[in-house]
Amino acid sequence: MNPEFEDLMNTEKYYYFIIISQLSIWSIYLTNLFLYDNKYTYSDPGNFNYYLPCRIFEPCDSCLDIRNQAWRLVSYSLSHHDFLHIFSNSIGLLCYSYTNIYYDSSFLLFIYFSSILIGSLSFIFFNPFGILIGNSAGVYGLMGASYGHQLLNYSIFNYKINTLFSFFNLIPIFTLINYYFLVPEKKTAHICHLYGFISGLSTSLFILPRFLEKNYHSTLEFLGFSGYLILIFYFGYGLVTLPHVHDSKFDDECCF
Repeated sequence: MNPEFEDLMNTEKYYYFIIISQLSIWSIYLTNLFLYDNKYTYSDPGNFNYYLPCRIFEPCDSCLDIRNQAWRLVSYSLSHHDFLHIFSNSIGLLCYSYTNIYYDSSFLLFIYFSSILIGSLSFIFFNPFGILIGNSAGVYGLMGASYGHQLLNYSIFNYKINTLFSFFNLIPIFTLINYYFLVPEKKTAHICHLYGFISGLSTSLFILPRFLEKNYHSTLEFLGFSGYLILIFYFGYGLVTLPHVHDSKFDDECCF
């Protein structure tokens, strides 16, 4: 590792992204556990969790369109179903936060929350009657950013480091293939993982600093920025129009 490369790495005294991202989800979980007796119901307006999950319609007694509660597109990431849910997401978040060693926390916060937003928009696009919780879209966004990090800077890493990164970055790809393509009944539930990953990859390609400029970087930057804009506008338009709300598979939904 040459001195120029070391100078470009993250110089933060503390890795703020890791602290902020972990603290936010665990604070909500522990608050819910100790102060609200771990009640994870989403149909009672008096419940602690009622205003956190991402959803388009209120429960069936009112079926009110609540798209105006735009904070739900992000706040859902703070709520988790149980300990196993938050623990598994927390481990994934910790593992793929390793990029905080290389990049300032502000870059990772942008990637993380962009992926959470894209994840919720993609979920309600295909499943307008669903309820979404958990920060896994953000975790998959960091996985995509890890892949983008290697694409941008592979030329400065030696063979062993690139092999390690390649193995690390193949894990989420195999997981996505398994859930999204090989387990069709779970396709809707994991749609936010897929697009969270794509969002993280796209965003990383145009926002992360390059340690050594290469000619191909401009192409990656264009592809990343274009892909990110397409995701935002496509799924943003879907939030307004709800194109799948009248699909026959939702005929038994009480809000239909």
